[in-house]
Amino acid sequence: MYNAALFLHNYCTYHSVSTRIEQELSSPDALRVYETEYFEQALMQTHHRKTTVALHTLGVAAVSLRLYYVLARLGMDLDKKCLVRAALCHDLGILGRDEKFDSTLECYTRHPLCSADTAKVVFPDLDGKTENCILCHMFPLTGKAPQYTEGAVLILADKYCAIAENIEAMIHRA
Repeated sequence: MYNAALFLHNYCTYHSVSTRIEQELSSPDALRVYETEYFEQALMQTHHRKTTVALHTLGVAAVSLRLYYVLARLGMDLDKKCLVRAALCHDLGILGRDEKFDSTLECYTRHPLCSADTAKVVFPDLDGKTENCILCHMFPLTGKAPQYTEGAVLILADKYCAIAENIEAMIHRA
């Protein structure tokens, strides 16, 4: 078993994550995710060529929180608990993708459903807003747009991180 707190601290230090966001990523809800077998598997599964599902997930959560604080300063009232839960669970359904999905397109379109199911296991009290954010995080590929602003924030954070991770992989491959 890995040490979730140490892993998170090392991640936040390496990526220059602010203390405030590190604290949010250390919340009881976040720790609940890190202590699951899903997150342990996420530490081992490659994602976006050069990272892991776990590192991508933490990046998406950190960027989502940065956006949350910017939007809060602009007067937007967002649900931080929803955003953190959705960000930390949005790709847990992609685990075992080679055995689970027949094609890349199927993985893109179906893993949000699997992620929402996994989130319900981690959080039996998962609310509809958080579930919708997870289900819609692959918009527009899934054709299902989010019903909530938190879902749009998650989409932006996820795409930002995916693009950054793929660019980094291309640069280091050259």
